Amino acid sequence: MNREVVAKVGTFFVLIGLCAAVRLIPHPPNFTPVASAAIFAGFYYRNRVIACLLPLLAVLVSDVILGSYSLTVMTAVYASHLLPVVLGILLARRLTAWRIFVCAFAAAVLFYLGTNLAVWCSGVLYERTAAGLLACYTAGLPFFQHTLMGNLFFCILIFGGYAVAQAVTDYLDQRRMIPHPVRKR
Repeated sequence: MNREVVAKVGTFFVLIGLCAAVRLIPHPPNFTPVASAAIFAGFYYRNRVIACLLPLLAVLVSDVILGSYSLTVMTAVYASHLLPVVLGILLARRLTAWRIFVCAFAAAVLFYLGTNLAVWCSGVLYERTAAGLLACYTAGLPFFQHTLMGNLFFCILIFGGYAVAQAVTDYLDQRRMIPHPVRKR
C-alpha cells in the first residue's frame, strides 16, 4: 500500500473517531466536528461515496451509543451532514482560509435551517403554523451559535492539521530528494 492510500485510510478513521468521541463527551449543544469533517472529506477525497460515508458513519457510530430520536429529525440531521461534503468539493478547486470560513458558515446555516424545519414538521414541540415555525427557529438560535462556533473551531483544527501535515511531508520529501555530498578520502 502506498503512502497516500495509508494517509487517506488513516485520516478517514481518525476523523470518524474524532467526530464520534466529541459527540459522546460533554460539550455545548451542536459544538461538534461533524460538519467540519464533512467539509474536509469533500475536499480531500476524490471518491464522493467515501466522502459522504465519513460524516454518516461518524454520526451513526455515536447515535448507536447515544440512542435514536425522532425519525424526521434524524433524517434531517443525517442529510444536513451530507451538504457540507458538497461545500468541501467546491473547496477542492481553490483552498483558501476565506473559502473555508464561508463553507463553515454555510454548513451551520444549512444545518440550522434543515434541522429546525424537521423539528417543526414533527409537530411535537411546535404547532404547524407560521407562528410555530417562527418560534422553532427562534428557539434554535442558541444552537446555531454553538454550531457555527464548532464548525469554525474544528475547520481550523482539521484544515490546520492538514496544512501542517502537508508542510512536514513536503519538507521530508525535499530532504530525500537532495543528494548527500559524497566525501572524498
